[in-house]
Amino acid sequence: MYPEEGKPRERKEARIEKRWFLWLAILVALWLMYASLAQQVLPDDGGSGTVNVTFKAVADEKVILEQTAAVQRGANALEELNKVADVETSMSMYGMFVESINQVVPGEKQFWAIYVDREMSPVGIDSIVLDKDMTIEFKLESFE
Repeated sequence: MYPEEGKPRERKEARIEKRWFLWLAILVALWLMYASLAQQVLPDDGGSGTVNVTFKAVADEKVILEQTAAVQRGANALEELNKVADVETSMSMYGMFVESINQVVPGEKQFWAIYVDREMSPVGIDSIVLDKDMTIEFKLESFE
Protein backbone atom coordinates (compact mmCIF):
# COMPACT_ATOMS: atom_id res chain seq x y z
CA MET A 1 0.00 0.00 0.00
CA TYR A 2 1.22 3.41 -0.91
CA PRO A 3 1.22 6.15 1.75
CA GLU A 4 -1.10 8.33 -0.37
CA GLU A 5 -3.79 5.64 -0.53
CA GLY A 6 -4.66 5.81 3.21
CA LYS A 7 -4.91 9.61 3.42
CA PRO A 8 -8.38 10.08 1.82
CA ARG A 9 -9.81 7.48 4.17
CA GLU A 10 -8.19 9.17 7.19
CA ARG A 11 -9.57 12.55 6.09
CA LYS A 12 -13.04 11.08 5.71
CA GLU A 13 -12.85 9.53 9.19
CA ALA A 14 -11.61 12.84 10.62
CA ARG A 15 -14.58 14.67 9.02
CA ILE A 16 -17.01 12.11 10.47
CA GLU A 17 -15.46 12.56 13.94
CA LYS A 18 -15.72 16.36 13.62
CA ARG A 19 -19.38 16.11 12.60
CA TRP A 20 -20.11 13.69 15.45
CA PHE A 21 -18.43 16.06 17.90
CA LEU A 22 -20.34 19.05 16.46
CA TRP A 23 -23.71 17.25 16.83
CA LEU A 24 -22.83 16.21 20.35
CA ALA A 25 -21.89 19.80 21.24
CA ILE A 26 -25.19 21.09 19.78
CA LEU A 27 -27.20 18.53 21.75
CA VAL A 28 -25.41 19.42 24.99
CA ALA A 29 -25.99 23.15 24.36
CA LEU A 30 -29.70 22.55 23.68
CA TRP A 31 -30.06 20.45 26.83
CA LEU A 32 -28.36 23.15 28.92
CA MET A 33 -30.69 25.81 27.48
CA TYR A 34 -33.73 23.64 28.24
CA ALA A 35 -32.56 22.98 31.81
CA SER A 36 -31.98 26.69 32.35
CA LEU A 37 -35.41 27.67 31.00
CA ALA A 38 -37.19 24.91 32.91
CA GLN A 39 -35.62 26.14 36.13
CA GLN A 40 -36.91 29.69 35.45
CA VAL A 41 -40.39 28.75 34.20
CA LEU A 42 -41.43 25.77 36.31
CA PRO A 43 -42.60 26.58 39.85
CA ASP A 44 -40.40 25.50 42.71
CA ASP A 45 -42.49 23.39 45.01
CA GLY A 46 -39.79 23.16 47.65
CA GLY A 47 -39.55 19.43 47.15
CA SER A 48 -43.21 18.96 48.06
CA GLY A 49 -46.53 19.00 46.28
CA THR A 50 -48.24 20.87 49.10
CA VAL A 51 -48.79 24.50 50.04
CA ASN A 52 -49.97 26.07 53.29
CA VAL A 53 -53.21 28.02 53.12
CA THR A 54 -54.71 30.02 55.97
CA PHE A 55 -58.45 30.55 55.84
CA LYS A 56 -59.71 33.40 57.98
CA ALA A 57 -63.17 34.93 58.36
CA VAL A 58 -63.97 38.10 60.28
CA ALA A 59 -67.51 39.31 61.02
CA ASP A 60 -68.01 42.57 62.90
CA GLU A 61 -64.40 42.48 64.15
CA LYS A 62 -64.89 38.97 65.54
CA VAL A 63 -62.79 36.11 64.12
CA ILE A 64 -65.15 33.26 63.30
CA LEU A 65 -62.62 31.15 61.38
CA GLU A 66 -58.86 30.90 61.43
CA GLN A 67 -57.49 27.64 60.14
CA THR A 68 -54.23 26.78 58.36
CA ALA A 69 -54.11 23.68 56.23
CA ALA A 70 -51.48 21.94 54.13
CA VAL A 71 -53.19 21.28 50.81
CA GLN A 72 -52.20 19.83 47.47
CA ARG A 73 -50.65 22.41 45.14
CA GLY A 74 -53.25 23.38 42.51
CA ALA A 75 -56.23 22.53 44.72
CA ASN A 76 -59.47 24.49 44.48
CA ALA A 77 -60.00 27.02 47.29
CA LEU A 78 -63.72 26.29 47.70
CA GLU A 79 -63.14 22.55 48.04
CA GLU A 80 -60.46 23.11 50.69
CA LEU A 81 -62.54 25.74 52.52
CA ASN A 82 -65.39 23.24 52.78
CA LYS A 83 -63.01 20.88 54.61
CA VAL A 84 -62.26 23.38 57.41
CA ALA A 85 -65.52 25.35 57.72
CA ASP A 86 -69.27 25.09 57.31
CA VAL A 87 -69.81 27.11 54.12
CA GLU A 88 -72.91 27.74 52.06
CA THR A 89 -72.61 29.15 48.55
CA SER A 90 -74.74 30.07 45.56
CA MET A 91 -73.85 30.68 41.93
CA SER A 92 -73.49 34.26 40.72
CA MET A 93 -72.27 35.79 37.49
CA TYR A 94 -68.83 36.20 39.11
CA GLY A 95 -68.58 32.62 40.30
CA MET A 96 -69.60 31.03 43.58
CA PHE A 97 -70.97 33.57 46.05
CA VAL A 98 -70.40 32.82 49.73
CA GLU A 99 -73.75 32.93 51.54
CA SER A 100 -72.55 31.96 55.03
CA ILE A 101 -69.46 30.86 56.92
CA ASN A 102 -69.87 28.82 60.10
CA GLN A 103 -73.56 29.82 60.22
CA VAL A 104 -72.79 33.56 60.04
CA VAL A 105 -75.00 35.08 57.35
CA PRO A 106 -74.43 38.63 56.04
CA GLY A 107 -77.04 41.26 56.81
CA GLU A 108 -79.34 42.72 54.15
CA LYS A 109 -76.71 45.12 52.77
CA GLN A 110 -73.63 43.04 53.55
CA PHE A 111 -71.54 40.45 51.74
CA TRP A 112 -68.49 38.27 52.30
CA ALA A 113 -65.58 40.05 50.58
CA ILE A 114 -62.72 37.71 49.66
CA TYR A 115 -59.12 38.82 50.09
CA VAL A 116 -56.16 36.80 48.83
CA ASP A 117 -52.94 37.87 50.52
CA ARG A 118 -54.61 41.14 51.58
CA GLU A 119 -55.86 42.04 48.09
CA MET A 120 -59.53 41.84 47.15
CA SER A 121 -60.14 38.90 44.85
CA PRO A 122 -61.58 39.71 41.42
CA VAL A 123 -63.04 36.18 41.18
CA GLY A 124 -65.26 33.92 43.23
CA ILE A 125 -63.88 31.43 45.75
CA ASP A 126 -64.37 28.55 43.28
CA SER A 127 -61.94 30.20 40.81
CA ILE A 128 -59.04 30.58 43.24
CA VAL A 129 -56.26 28.04 42.69
CA LEU A 130 -54.04 27.27 45.67
CA ASP A 131 -50.66 27.29 43.94
CA LYS A 132 -48.50 28.89 46.65
CA ASP A 133 -48.56 29.58 50.37
CA MET A 134 -51.34 32.13 50.86
CA THR A 135 -53.94 33.59 53.16
CA ILE A 136 -57.56 33.75 52.08
CA GLU A 137 -59.57 36.07 54.27
CA PHE A 138 -63.30 36.69 54.27
CA LYS A 139 -64.50 40.00 55.66
CA LEU A 140 -68.10 40.92 56.23
CA GLU A 141 -68.48 44.22 54.37
CA SER A 142 -71.34 46.55 53.52
CA PHE A 143 -72.37 47.79 50.11
CA GLU A 144 -74.22 50.98 49.30
